[in-house]
Amino acid sequence: MDASFVSSFELAGCEWLVQMSNDITEYGHCNIDQHVIRLRSGMSDQLQSLTFYHELVHAILMTMGKMDHSEEFVENFGNLLYQFMKTVKNIEYESIE
Repeated sequence: MDASFVSSFELAGCEWLVQMSNDITEYGHCNIDQHVIRLRSGMSDQLQSLTFYHELVHAILMTMGKMDHSEEFVENFGNLLYQFMKTVKNIEYESIE
């Protein structure tokens, strides 16, 4: 899934918004209080997607109450999520009778 298709999602019953912004200097920012992920406008599609998954990991961890977490962990986990979403194949399931 390309991050440009994500405008909102839910975590633990809370709706999160994904917004593009010209007003931030970092690639992205996750605001737990407002349930908003902001991504810097003008990035390549790949960098935008990588940044979205990075910020999504922050959002998940903070939703779980983990406010103090390793940036290295977030970066690595986000990169693996990106790779998974880029390479996942659809599987057709047959019903078992």
